[in-house]
Amino acid sequence: MLSQLGFSDKWRKLIMVCVESVSYSVVVNGTPGVVFRPTRGLRQGDPLSPYLFLLCAEGLSSLLKDAEVKGLIKGVAVTRGGKRINHLLFVDDCVMFCRSKLEEWKGSHDQKCFASHTSIHNECIQDAEYASQINRVYDCQILVESQKGRKGHSLEELEQTWNNKGALLAKQGWRIIQEPASLVAQVFKEKYFKSGNLMEARVGYCPSQIWRSLMSVMDLIKTGLVWRVGNGRSIKIWKDKWVPIPSTFQIQTPNKILDCNATVSELIEDGSKTWKQELVQAIFSQEEAKSICSIPISVKGMGDKTIWGLSEKGIFTVKSAYHADLGIKNQNMGETSSGDQSKGLWGRLCRLTSSGKVKLFLWKALNGILPMRSILFKRRVIDNSTCPMCSREEETDIYVLWDCPAIVDVWGEDCSPVRKWGRNFGDFTTLWSELQSKLEEGKLHIVAEVLYGLWRRRNAMVFEGKFKGPCVLIQQAVKDAEAATLAHEKPRENQTRPVEVVRTVWKPPSQDYLKVNVDAEVDSKRGKLEGDEKVVVEAINSRSFNSSWDGQVIEDIKAAVHAQPGWSVAFVRREGNSAAHVALSLDTEGVWVEEVPSEVLPAIVSGLTTV
Repeated sequence: MLSQLGFSDKWRKLIMVCVESVSYSVVVNGTPGVVFRPTRGLRQGDPLSPYLFLLCAEGLSSLLKDAEVKGLIKGVAVTRGGKRINHLLFVDDCVMFCRSKLEEWKGSHDQKCFASHTSIHNECIQDAEYASQINRVYDCQILVESQKGRKGHSLEELEQTWNNKGALLAKQGWRIIQEPASLVAQVFKEKYFKSGNLMEARVGYCPSQIWRSLMSVMDLIKTGLVWRVGNGRSIKIWKDKWVPIPSTFQIQTPNKILDCNATVSELIEDGSKTWKQELVQAIFSQEEAKSICSIPISVKGMGDKTIWGLSEKGIFTVKSAYHADLGIKNQNMGETSSGDQSKGLWGRLCRLTSSGKVKLFLWKALNGILPMRSILFKRRVIDNSTCPMCSREEETDIYVLWDCPAIVDVWGEDCSPVRKWGRNFGDFTTLWSELQSKLEEGKLHIVAEVLYGLWRRRNAMVFEGKFKGPCVLIQQAVKDAEAATLAHEKPRENQTRPVEVVRTVWKPPSQDYLKVNVDAEVDSKRGKLEGDEKVVVEAINSRSFNSSWDGQVIEDIKAAVHAQPGWSVAFVRREGNSAAHVALSLDTEGVWVEEVPSEVLPAIVSGLTTV
């Protein structure tokens, strides 16, 4: 493989020395054992192993492609005349697709693709004798499965399976949009939207479960997908999302002048690459006109691009999609007259001075995900759902932390903040809301520690057979609360070391070089350059495509810099760029040769004196 890939003999010998010189020694009771050498080369975990595995996988792919070219095997296609696939690789697994013909299995075997640990799954092989023949000849395990009796999942089951997974599904849909040349995008396009795009596709007749899942999150994808203006030829003014106004990203002003299918390019001057401000102000409202005129236009004629409008960098993130999905669901469900009461619940919990493990325990209890017997019984993990402390009733969150007779003794201790409270709470969330509303911060902290101690005592009883008395438990909780409060109130020692300030000065360029100092920053609200932020330099020097709202300006600068060999962009602190910074603060634009304005002269003199 290394030879076929063009590696030299010296490199191949060096790699083989690494492979053949491997030795191992097993440590037993702290003492290394006898050194031995493996007979099959590197083992899993060796730093060189993943690279050699990739070489082997590349060789396997080449063999399969060569077999397809020679006509020994034929892949499968999802549509008539579509792209054929003969194998898929995932980590250390390879899935090969062949027709249920003996000749194709023979062609794959001749390419040394099968081994004794290979299994073949083909629903088309219905003949047990034929499967036995392949197994006998090619030493493979045949997995025969009949289509009879199989049934698909209902839409309700599918929605339940993918509950709260909308953001992750939307990420896959976004990849199909942004990477149309990928294999999965090509296969889906041939099958479901051959003459269109993903945004216009429909579920269709008898779709696959994967496609149905993607279609279920198309509303979420459409919520965040917006157009970034390049030349404006692909964006329709009144139908597409392209204005940087949150929530809708669409034009709301009714159309009275232009055609309903007019594109954004009709609002741009071809020569100067600027907005036709008089036309824009005549068509749109004042707010929309101001927002449109603030959008930068590519001077290089860059095409329009779809970006994710819900993130600052224009790149899809699961976090932004998750919050957008929650917003859609809340909008469909409506809102109560009292508003969202959970915000105060979580806010008070986060402000507690308890340790992180106590807060995590309370968060799990409030979300109903503590591994109580009632939940484990419903999931068929255990056969008994009764409380392990009293063996009387079903173990629920409110019972194991409040209503159980073994728990009542703890809350009835003299130092308990809730000694005389009743037992009429339906669930733990109701109980915690009542505790937050009636207890001060210190007492609420003690109650949180007691709740955590009760859960730990329950686990010790179940798994270790140990039981801690009520008095000991609540006294320990009070001590833990006092220790946590003391640690929280103790002023942090100043461990920061004094930073040595290095003065940055202007430096003249090297011989045969021309140096230009600029002062600029990106203002995402107004879309223009006006300061010297480090983020601008990093964006220009980045190799990745800039998908932000102002990214076309960055890409134009990249193109201009790359067109001039030898040019580079570097970051310098404000002290070394004071002249450009002062020049930017002038009210008027201008070009000065030899003579400079009086406001800029002191900064230039100061920079020259330090050279």
